Amino acid sequence: MVTTGETGTCRLSAPAAENNPLHDMLGVENPSEEQFSVTGKQFSYQPDCPEKVYYRAVKSGLTIKRLKFRSSRFCNQLQAFTDHLTGDLKFQPAVEVQASPFIAADCRSGRKTACIFGQFQRVEGKENANQIPEQNATVAFPAKKGATAYSLDYLGKVKKIGSEWKNGKLHCSVPTFKRGMVVWVE
Repeated sequence: MVTTGETGTCRLSAPAAENNPLHDMLGVENPSEEQFSVTGKQFSYQPDCPEKVYYRAVKSGLTIKRLKFRSSRFCNQLQAFTDHLTGDLKFQPAVEVQASPFIAADCRSGRKTACIFGQFQRVEGKENANQIPEQNATVAFPAKKGATAYSLDYLGKVKKIGSEWKNGKLHCSVPTFKRGMVVWVE
């Protein structure tokens, strides 16, 4: 569970509690300090909302025309949050995606494991609707040995894509795409 300084303070039918009940439940002793636990009640407590901090970094550091996102503050902040989840909290997602921060990915695992990608690099409201193609994105799906990966580019055709099975996952190189892409495993 990831909680923030705001989590647990709002109530629908009662005034705000003097003490945050979620802090009491998780054992958060100092609400002004970041805390986490990987034993017992697994949680990460961050006094500032990570999404708000990230959005402030995006607003202050994103220069779409220059596309210097890899060294920008918001990219570093995103990587630090990801490292916290996967390193400190030992969270391992079922589906792992590596792509630029201009990619929105909706992934699911289960009966039919798939990722749907939307690409927003270089899109600017009322100025530019021509994206720069996304290259070098990868995805790792939980899969049995011998599974096959496929892709479907926006308004394109289904293609079998290159993949490598290791450590119980099928690692795929997502083909270059400009607008959207679906990648799945069978």
